[in-house]
Amino acid sequence: MELELPGVGKDHTVEATDSELDIHGETAERESNRVVRRHIRYIGQFDYCTSLPANSGTEYISGELINGVLAVRVPKAE
Repeated sequence: MELELPGVGKDHTVEATDSELDIHGETAERESNRVVRRHIRYIGQFDYCTSLPANSGTEYISGELINGVLAVRVPKAE
């Protein structure tokens, strides 16, 4: 699964249980010396929760954040 998380660095957590994958984090406002008339990006805390299939190998979940895209891999249990 892939999630677009622009502006999120290491300020996020990924937790897995037997049946759910929870991703929590926060995006902060970027510092700027310019006058910004309109913000299009969401700024603040976010929570994303999704169900996992019954045959998920939650102990082997891996993920990486590259260029604002969090890729999470959930393998099938053996």
